[in-house]
Amino acid sequence: LRGIGPILSFDYASSEGIERSARALREFCKQHVRGGRIDLVCHSLGGVVARSWLQELGGARRVDRCITLSSPHRGTYGAYWVASRVGRELRPDSPIIQRLEASRAAAERVKFTSIVAGSDNVVFPRVFAAHEELIHVPDVGHVGMLFSPRVLRAVADRL
Repeated sequence: LRGIGPILSFDYASSEGIERSARALREFCKQHVRGGRIDLVCHSLGGVVARSWLQELGGARRVDRCITLSSPHRGTYGAYWVASRVGRELRPDSPIIQRLEASRAAAERVKFTSIVAGSDNVVFPRVFAAHEELIHVPDVGHVGMLFSPRVLRAVADRL
């Protein structure tokens, strides 16, 4: 893919919560990435998990760029309707969202790009998905971000 690689995929159990998932990401990188710096591309909750690793667990030492697609960086009002751990964690007033907002400086060397869906029905208001550089994709929904040629081009251009 345009000379980018190797490409690794990390999966996590969202039911475990943001902090446990961030620790799992740290362990995954320790096991699968040998030396050098990496770039992250994250969708939805994955962007918040990545920020937790970058800002609270020292991951910023290893990462040059973090590109997020429809990630609820400042939470989402929709989380008030989700009766689970991750629902509580993604509320705009949750302790973890407030802590991540306060600890942004811990990852100041990382270049962040937020690609925000104009028709997102999961992260709202959509300004809650903004973090550093912002790219707005007007006619794409939350899941559609994963299949949009425009989004793929934007990601590839930044990598």
